[in-house]
Amino acid sequence: MASLTKTTPLLNKKDICPVDTLIPAEETGVVNLKNICPEYDGRNIRVAVFDTGVDPSALHLHMTSHGLPKIIDIVDTTGGGDVDMKHIAKIDEEGNIKLLSGRLLKIPEEWARDTSEFRLGIKPAYSIFPKPLIDRLKKKRGEDRAKIARGLLAEVEKQLLDAKSEENKNTKLIKDLEERIAHLSSNITSYEDMGPVFDCISFHNGTEWMAAVIDESIMDLSSVNLMSDYKNRQEFGIFSEEDHLAYGFKFYNSGDILSIVTPSGSHGTHVAATLAAYDSTAPLHCGIAPGAQIVSVKIGDVRINGMETGAGIIRGVAAAVENKCHLINMSYGEATTIPNAGEIVRALQDVVRKENITFVGSASNSGPALSTVGCPGGVSSALIGVGAYASKALMDSSYALPQAVPDVQYTWSSRGPAFDGSLGVCVSAPGGAIADIPSYSLQGTQLMNGTSMSSPNLCGGVACLLSALVKEGIPWTPFSIRRSLENTAICLSTSSLLDGGHGIAQLDKSFELLNQHRDDMAFFPEYEVDVSYLSKSGRGVYLRDDCHFRESYITAAISVSPKFHEKTPKDTLITFERELSLVCKESWVKVASFLHINNSKRHFNAIVDTSSLEPGLHVTEIRAYDSFVDAGPVFRIPITICKPSIFPSVDGKVAYSGVASATTPMRKYFAVPAGVTAATINFTPKGFEGTRRFVLHALQTVHNRSFSESELYLEAGAGLEICLAQWWSTAGTSDVDITLQFEGANIRGNLCLTGTGRIDVDCNLGNVIVNPKATYDTLRRTVYPDSVGNIRCLQDKRNAMLDGKQMYGLELTYPFSLHEKATVYPELQNISAFLYESDMENQLWSILDENKRPLQWGDAFPTRYKKEFPKGSYTLVYQRILFSREQTNLYALIIEMIVAYRNIRQLRHRNKAKLEALKESPVFLHQKLKSNIQAKVLSGPPGTTVDKSFKQKTLSSGSTIPLYIDAIPTSKLPKDASSGDSIEGTFYIDKDSKDVHWPICSVVAKGKIKAQPKDKEPRPVYSDFQDDDETLDEIASNFLDNLEIQTAVLKCKSSFVTKKVDLLEAIDNTLALIDEDALLKYFAQNHAEEDVTEHEREARDKEKEKMNTSKTKLFELLLLKVECALEDATEKDDTLTNTIQKAKSWQKLSSESEWAIPLARYYLHRQEFGRALQSLSQCTSKEGYLLRNDIYKQLGWSSVFNTRDEHILFPQATPLMVE
Repeated sequence: MASLTKTTPLLNKKDICPVDTLIPAEETGVVNLKNICPEYDGRNIRVAVFDTGVDPSALHLHMTSHGLPKIIDIVDTTGGGDVDMKHIAKIDEEGNIKLLSGRLLKIPEEWARDTSEFRLGIKPAYSIFPKPLIDRLKKKRGEDRAKIARGLLAEVEKQLLDAKSEENKNTKLIKDLEERIAHLSSNITSYEDMGPVFDCISFHNGTEWMAAVIDESIMDLSSVNLMSDYKNRQEFGIFSEEDHLAYGFKFYNSGDILSIVTPSGSHGTHVAATLAAYDSTAPLHCGIAPGAQIVSVKIGDVRINGMETGAGIIRGVAAAVENKCHLINMSYGEATTIPNAGEIVRALQDVVRKENITFVGSASNSGPALSTVGCPGGVSSALIGVGAYASKALMDSSYALPQAVPDVQYTWSSRGPAFDGSLGVCVSAPGGAIADIPSYSLQGTQLMNGTSMSSPNLCGGVACLLSALVKEGIPWTPFSIRRSLENTAICLSTSSLLDGGHGIAQLDKSFELLNQHRDDMAFFPEYEVDVSYLSKSGRGVYLRDDCHFRESYITAAISVSPKFHEKTPKDTLITFERELSLVCKESWVKVASFLHINNSKRHFNAIVDTSSLEPGLHVTEIRAYDSFVDAGPVFRIPITICKPSIFPSVDGKVAYSGVASATTPMRKYFAVPAGVTAATINFTPKGFEGTRRFVLHALQTVHNRSFSESELYLEAGAGLEICLAQWWSTAGTSDVDITLQFEGANIRGNLCLTGTGRIDVDCNLGNVIVNPKATYDTLRRTVYPDSVGNIRCLQDKRNAMLDGKQMYGLELTYPFSLHEKATVYPELQNISAFLYESDMENQLWSILDENKRPLQWGDAFPTRYKKEFPKGSYTLVYQRILFSREQTNLYALIIEMIVAYRNIRQLRHRNKAKLEALKESPVFLHQKLKSNIQAKVLSGPPGTTVDKSFKQKTLSSGSTIPLYIDAIPTSKLPKDASSGDSIEGTFYIDKDSKDVHWPICSVVAKGKIKAQPKDKEPRPVYSDFQDDDETLDEIASNFLDNLEIQTAVLKCKSSFVTKKVDLLEAIDNTLALIDEDALLKYFAQNHAEEDVTEHEREARDKEKEKMNTSKTKLFELLLLKVECALEDATEKDDTLTNTIQKAKSWQKLSSESEWAIPLARYYLHRQEFGRALQSLSQCTSKEGYLLRNDIYKQLGWSSVFNTRDEHILFPQATPLMVE
């Protein structure tokens, strides 16, 4: 027997895993803070996570470090999970209850012990499932379906082979089997999986509301997971083992609304885990503040792919206050046109200022150019905006980089300042982590990076800081917290104030500072700063545009006002005063050295002299110090100068070189002169081997345009930044040559045309090739509501603002139709382009089909949600939420506007009068054209002898040439266009390069020359007698030879007679009024227009109208005959066959026409199931759906086709929005 020898391992555990955590905490001083006292780990602190929702089943989010529940409440503030539970049902004598899906189930005895009254609702699973999960389930369910379908297909194919091999072939059976094969084959891959449908049941047991979600597989209610409000006992369930999606319940409106709370994505769980995950057995996975508790506030609406909504954020504020949170983390944001403005921003600032809740938010991921900070975190006073940097420890634990890279601000981390001069980024923190994600993803953790990760990293650190303050009895305010973070942060040597704010937060140093100055009242208030200069106002000085440097210096008028919490003792306000030293280290800024401040606004001036500054970036601050200089500034006033380089010579060409590295982007600034409309940038990196990644970012700061609208955009006078950055993870430096060629083509004239328009093309710089093209690609339709809306009040407590502001709802419906399939999206003027800066609180919208089924949802920035819809009629619904500024006991202000293909927007406003003004407001419906319309561009005015097509020309600097854009011919206008609509597109100076272009539109003037109305024979009004057989017979007898009246009488009778088959004789008599031979002869002829007299044209038009009417009535009567004969299909088989053959001889009977169901019933009667299904292939009515399901059951195909889609395709009520 061989002996075993002990071997030495090649690597020890530390070598294999050289990191202590996957969520970096040491860099921000949190580890040092916890070393002071282990209980400084976030315990006794509650954090509201405003995000996509947090999964309560995530691996490391069950308990805190001291044994308390980790997630104490989960709230869906978007309304996406709301279920209408107003339907009340009672148990029958046998103890059963009929659910809304139609199933009859027995109520367990323990449920019925306290009540016999139950509330019922229904919810499609995919309406609350996140998209990645839906994609996974569709793939799995599709594979399972396809496997079954292929088995059925093989059976039918065998039947077809057998039928073809018979000596006496049954052609009818063969044809039908071929149709069955076609139907199965097309649905193997193209079948639309609408997902499961959940029945919902709730009841009040005398103490609390209880509810259960019942999926299709449940046949015994005693096995379902009955749960109360999550907050009561932290109960949650999993829908199924396959989806593994966690959910919980909330109840609103006295039980009328059941909210099923699910995550709308994985982002929120990762954020929460970064912030506060805890696992005693795996410290590697612990978050920054393992002792903190989480309140999950889902602001990311699953209906719009997890984007935030105004209602979600504002309701979230109320949820944070209700749950007594100390902190809010929000790793969400958008570019904004106006910093520090808007109703949503105001609500977030109010919760900081009035409730002492510290708000931490991501600065955004839109760098490396300056002024790319997002809203709300990066541009709003009272909020802490966090940038993202990569530390060595983070790189070691998460990125597996082949070469060492120094600590660096991520390339994509947004930079300041905000457009109003405020710094933008307060501090930075590690911007990556490997942390928990929801269980439905079927993986425990994932690496994510972004300021979305640096924000919870810092927020977790602040939670630890607050737990230390609580334990030691040290007072704080959100502003003393922010001040301590900024004044103790450590700057990266390679970053400026604009890159990473004041540096990397140091929470241990923040604690020391707050402890040392616990009694210093100068630390507690918010200092409201306003800076005015050059007709601008903001929170700092920001000079960048050409006009800012016309004088050698500017004078900034500055006001500073301390703002204490409203509950601050009056004696403290009276006695508060400080002598502050004003300091700026740069000699080009002059400011007084002393400022006395008390509880009032103080004014002083500063002079910023830019005359001696070199072109480039210059950043500094005016700092105000109290007597405790070591505590850092009491307030700061940032000053940013982007001095532009001298504009190039006449040819408009610039060339420069520099060195780029991951730590230091190359920045160059230019003042764009008048007449420049385009620029071409070329850069050539060199001096290295292999490949490297670079980011080229060109950005202007344009008044009232967001940074996302100002990228790759040129406007005369506005400062242009050209920023080139080497990717953050790339080691080494690169030499770079950059050339910039400005171009000076411009136009004069109106590009909003009402016919033919003249445009003058100017060349302001260099040479310009004029080879124009005008192309239209979009129809903008103006749609009005079909009635004046009614304002209603929503009174549930979740719709209340902090000060009890009132929420109202305005409901409007806008019907529209599409003559052919088209991609569309709606726009509400002056509202759709704004979110955080808007004076409305919400603008959720949806588009519904004729059955009230929502086909698309959207919100602000509607171009993100454009979608192709088929030909049909729709309703657009806008739900607007506005808050009254009146102080009342009522709560919310919602406007719901409904439009076919339903577009719902939710808006909020400070003034109820604005709602009144919107009660008849139109919406613009943008509709993509089936094919672009090219307008003629002429060299001379149309109608003259020189109106030739424009030929390419080259203009030299200073020259001008006119051209003419011809009107769009009426024949090219889309069918959906109406007078007053507009056709929109683009005008190109040079159609080959397409570098220089402008938007263009043409107003639609559409109509027909109508003949003068002639006196017509009076017609009886039979609609009033449509169920009066005797009266209808009298009408028919008085107009025996009138085809239109006879047809109308028969159609009325068919709606109420007991036996439709009795109408067949009358139908045949009416058909005899039609001269079918004359019809055949007319439609067989070519009726092309020729040179005819006016009299002959009128005669032709009259004959055409007569023949078209006769043909229409022929089809109506044939269809009616089939419908009546189907009542006794066995007896009338020949009648049915002959009638259908006659109809087919005239035209193809489409499966999307009114013939679909009668044809299907005819084929079903003949046992031709395949042909019946083919007839229903395009039928969208509920009757057709139910008939199709009946066929599936008869064929044994129900296992392939979901027969519960009825509740999705044909909702019993209009979907809820925000209630």
